[in-house]
Order: sequence, then C-alpha cells, then structure tokens
Amino acid sequence: MASCARIDGALQAFVDGELSDAERLILEDHVVECSQCAGKLHDHRRLSATLFEAFSDARLDRSLRSSVLENLPEIEPLHTVMVGINERVKNPFRSFRLFAQYAPALVLALVGFLAFNIYQTWPEPVAQTANLGAVTFRQGDVSTISPDAAGVESVGLKDFVNRGTQYTTEAGGALALSLSGGTVLKADENTQFLVMDDRSIKVDRGRVWFDVGKTGRHFIVSTIAGDVRVMGTIFGVEVSGNDTLVTVLEGTVHVERGDRVAVLRDGFQLRARLGVALGVPVKVDAAAALAWADAIAPDMDAVAFFDRAFEARVTTGEVLAEVIFRLDLRSTETASEWSAANLVVSWNPTHGTGYCGYHVYVTDYESQKSVFKHYIDSGFFNDSSQIQYEIPVPDGIIEGAEVLHVRLVPDTANGELEVTGLEVRAITYAQ
Repeated sequence: MASCARIDGALQAFVDGELSDAERLILEDHVVECSQCAGKLHDHRRLSATLFEAFSDARLDRSLRSSVLENLPEIEPLHTVMVGINERVKNPFRSFRLFAQYAPALVLALVGFLAFNIYQTWPEPVAQTANLGAVTFRQGDVSTISPDAAGVESVGLKDFVNRGTQYTTEAGGALALSLSGGTVLKADENTQFLVMDDRSIKVDRGRVWFDVGKTGRHFIVSTIAGDVRVMGTIFGVEVSGNDTLVTVLEGTVHVERGDRVAVLRDGFQLRARLGVALGVPVKVDAAAALAWADAIAPDMDAVAFFDRAFEARVTTGEVLAEVIFRLDLRSTETASEWSAANLVVSWNPTHGTGYCGYHVYVTDYESQKSVFKHYIDSGFFNDSSQIQYEIPVPDGIIEGAEVLHVRLVPDTANGELEVTGLEVRAITYAQ
C-alpha cells in the first residue's frame, strides 16, 4: 500500500486528471482504506470546484495545452517518465546489470582521462646538483657507464648527464648532450668519451663536435696526445690511436702538452701525436671537415626539457680579461746575442682570498710561434706576502727571440677575482 505522504503529493494531480492509469488506481485504492486521505481528496475537489466557479467569467473558451507543449519540446511527456519509473520498479536490478556490463569500459576511460591530465600537469624533473646536463639526441646503439651504476646501461632521450659518466656509440650510433655551462656536444659513431664535469671532457676514441658556451672557466678536452683548452668556440676533436686531430670552425683553441702550446684560430687544423712535438696548424675547410655533425640535430622537445630542468643553472658570461704584454729584448747590441733567462710576473698586493690563477702563454712576436706555456697557481695571489712570481724558462734560455708576446689568461677554477697591477718583465743578458 502506498504511503500517505506519497498520496498527499498526488491528490491535486488526480483531481486535475494528470495521473496515469496505474497511479490513479493506486490512489483510488488508498483512499478507500484511508479516511484521512479520502477527506483531503474531498477538500481538493471542493477547492477546485470553487475556483472553477469563481473564475468562470475569465475562463478561456479554448485550451492552451497544445500550444504550450509545442513551445516546450524539452519537457518529456509524463507518460514516458512513468514508463521509465514502472520499468525500474519491475526490474530493480536492471540498472545494476547495465552498470556491471559497462563498468570496465568506464573505468578504463576514467583512468585514461586522469592519466592524460596528470601527464599534462605533472611538473618536469628539476636537475639536481650532481646533474651536469641532459641527452638531447640519441640514435642507434648508445651505452653508458656511470659511477653509481652496476654496469653498462642503454642511453635514453632526456636522460640526465652525471659527473664521471662514460658514453659509447657503436656503429651507426650518434649522441648529443646539452651541458649546464651552455655547451652542446655531438658524438659520432664508434666514439667513446668521459664527462668529467660540465667544463671538462676526456675523449678516448672517435670524433666529437663542441659548441662551447662562454663562462668564467675554460673548457678542456683531454686526449692521449694533449689537451684542448678553449673559452667559447666551435671545434671538433678526433682521436684515433695515438693521434689527435683538432679542427676549429669558430674562435680560438689552444692545444697544449706539458709546457708547449699551439694556437688554432678559425679555419685551422692541427694533428698532434703522442711522443712527437706539436706541429704547425694548417689552413683547412673547417666546415667541410666538421660537416658530419650537421646530421645530428638535437630533439627540440628534449632541448626544451633541458632548458626547464636547468633553467636556474644555464648561465653564460664573459671571461675575465686577458692581460697581454710585449717584451722587447732588443738593444743596441746585435739582436741575436740576446736571450731571456726567465720572466718575472708582478702585481699589486692582494687582500683576502678568492683570486684566480693565470695561464701564461709565451710566443715569438715575429713568427707567432709558441715558445712555451706556464701556469701560476691561485695560491700565490691569495698570499698577501707575495707580489711577484718568477717563471722558469724551459731549457734555460730563449735563443734568438727579439720580441716576446706574453698572454696572461685568468683561470677561475679556484677563484674569480682578478689581480690588479699585473706586470711582466724579462731578465735578459748578453752572451
């Protein structure tokens, strides 16, 4: 039996003839057994009759039902609603069965939607201090051995580059790295190199192309036949056996071994061999020699990933100023009788610490050939009691030089402050 509350809400609809046959029968059966609801039905009928008579003069002579319904197409006919209600009453578990049937598909769709949104909004990984860069191109078989790995691992796009990691490309393989100092590195097939830090690479074999970003630190490429030192340059290094071939496309490169140095500029190439004195740079078509690197184009999505991950650490800047001196060893005597026993570098007294060291490059001014190189450690400049440093000349003397060109290049590996009042003089004597 229907409840009184349900019947009470349907009394006026019954009087107005708006109930379905089923609902009308339920209501009529109820009021037969319930005197309270029967009294309420009587009151509804009497009120409807009173209103009908009271507004008889204003009553329309036609029905508005059809015109109203025509302009309310979104209102579903009452009998359709009631059919749905009756169907649910007769089959109370049908909805559950339909849900159970389509639930797996709905769950998969929901999971996919959530996964997509998480992927779109998930923050990019931020490079940690130990990370030096990211892999921005990978082709073919490329493997890596890192200090914290158990063995050889495959290299993936967007992998972070860590200090002390060795990379190897096999036949048909290629690799590109973006480093936090603003440097881009491209390795050809059959190449092996070690990332010592973001400004130091050791090439064991193969060929590597570099576009070095400018910072306050030198970029050093170590090979079996010598070291390549640059500040901001585009160049290539190829190592085969005991030979190292250095090609400069743009900028200036120093190829150093011990106290000897060769200077390469745009469009020059030098072949260095272990156990053989450094040769003379030769003019070449550098663009053609390094054309192999053009095919290695970093993935733009990976580059964007690198930029976001290293946003706070990718900084570039001008290097500290070089100090250049021209020492004239000539006198009224025959120039060939003059030599240099040593060079003396002096500076203003320093206060505190944080001063940089200096690379010293000595060349013959006339021939532009390197004579020797030297390094003055930052400790001498951080010692406030020191105001000069004597550079021992290899082999004791420099024979036949009339004019020396001396370059002092700051090295910020252990300090970033420049020394003021730098001077260079030669201690000379007549033979």
